[in-house]
Amino acid sequence: MDRPWASLREMAPLLVLFFALSQFLAYFKWTALGEVLAIRGAGLLKSAGITGPVAFLGVLLVCTVINLLVTSGSAQWALASRCSCRCSCCSTSRPR
Repeated sequence: MDRPWASLREMAPLLVLFFALSQFLAYFKWTALGEVLAIRGAGLLKSAGITGPVAFLGVLLVCTVINLLVTSGSAQWALASRCSCRCSCCSTSRPR
């Protein structure tokens, strides 16, 4: 009789974590903080005169740090894609 509740008891901390993460992501999307940071970051890079190769080396450095700190491969890809997508969305360069 206690058997079904044992598995739920083991999953409870994970469910609480998922709830907290979903709230964080919902607030992040609701406030559009990601877009604001991307646009202001692009403006900062432009005003600092940072060109394509230097920005590429910066993204490479960020990916290297992510690889050292995050052990999950899928989490690494998720973080790296968010970083590169935000940078490419605010890029002022046009394809030829």
